[in-house]
This record gives sequence, structure tokens and C-alpha cells, in this order.
Amino acid sequence: KEYHDVWMSEGFAQFSAGLCLHLTKGEKEFRSFLDQDREFILSPLPESTLRADDAGPIWLGTRLSNEKTEGAYRLVYAKGDFVLHMLRMMLYDFGRGDDSRFIAMMTDFAQTYAGKSASTEDFKAICDKHFGIDMGWFFNQWVYGTGIPKIAIQYSVTDAAGGPTLVLDVKQQGVPEGFRSVIPIVIKGKSGGYVGRFSISKPELHTEMKLREKPESVEFNPLDALLCELDVKKR
Repeated sequence: KEYHDVWMSEGFAQFSAGLCLHLTKGEKEFRSFLDQDREFILSPLPESTLRADDAGPIWLGTRLSNEKTEGAYRLVYAKGDFVLHMLRMMLYDFGRGDDSRFIAMMTDFAQTYAGKSASTEDFKAICDKHFGIDMGWFFNQWVYGTGIPKIAIQYSVTDAAGGPTLVLDVKQQGVPEGFRSVIPIVIKGKSGGYVGRFSISKPELHTEMKLREKPESVEFNPLDALLCELDVKKR
């Protein structure tokens, strides 16, 4: 509807290119595509010590770029891409590789606003409907705000009385307290794989998850589901 919403045009286009790569070239090419966007978001702008994300929220649109933030407009492509990707990943069924919930949401948006000018709040209303909750927290962080979390995870698997337990100690920095990061975990064992998710919105989190069996592998943030700087260590 206005320049504030241009991220939906440019970011959606960038996301579509990445989605095409994912479906035709596979995960390796897709991750490389996301890495390029992440590198731009986290790197200093030309002739500046200010990183792109610190130039301002993507909601600023064309006003991101000025004499001190030359080139920052590219953020509407790179971070706009990640906004859609993160929404996709929160609806994604990692076990089956199923995008049906995300496809239903985007189809609803496209059909509802076909031939019309849509705003950021229009898109948020569609997201609210399909997530079944108010997604204001997500849009406030990623569209109307700035900040990329630095997340450090230390984990171990213990043999407790009730069976194997995944023990997590997580630290989040670089964002204000209350910033909510949702991180999926893909756990694979002899009988197959399953997915868990946890959320952190404070500087430190200790949590434990009961497992069906001792895992053969544990993967945090598969498919770069959350835009972050991530460090994972097994104890």
C-alpha cells in the first residue's frame, strides 16, 4: 500500500528464488543462498562500520538508504527473504518435508489480496489466522525492529530414570530481553526421526526434553530456520 510495505514485494521475490533453488537444486544450494543473505545482513555496509541490520527495520523501505547507510536498501530483499523463510519454517513439518500449512497461508493471502494493494498489517492478519495466535511479537522483532540474536547452545544426553533426556543450556545475546527465538531440533534414532522446538526469550535458558530413545544425531536450527548467529557444543 505504501513504501513501508515494499519489503513484501522485494522480500517475497527473493524468497521465491530461494524456494525454487530448494525444490530444484536441493538443500546445499538453498543453504548457500541463505548464507549470502545472512552475510549481507550481518556485515558492515560499504565504507561504514554499521552493519546492514543496524541501518533500521525493513519497514523503513526506501528510507533505509542515506548518505550514512549507502546500500542498506538491499536489506528489504535479504531480511525480507528471511522473514518469509522463518514463517515457513515455523509451519514446516520437518519429518515429512511438508510445506502444506505454509502453502495454505500464502494461497489465502494471494487470493484475498489479488488485484489489491496489501499492507504489512494485512499480511500479518493472514499470518494470525493460520498460526492461530497473534503474531505481533514476530512482526515487531523482524519487520518493525532490528536485532539478530547470538545463540550459544550446550547440550548433553543423559540416561535418567524415565529414559534418555536431552539437556539444554542456552544463552541468547545481542537482542533485548523478551526477544523470542524459536529453534527447531531434528532428532534421529534407530527407529526414525522426530522434531522438537523450544523458545528462548531471556538471556539464559535451561530445559530438558524426554526422548523416546537414545539419539544417533541431534541437529539444531535445521534449514537455518531462525536467522541468528549460532554456536552449538556437545558436552
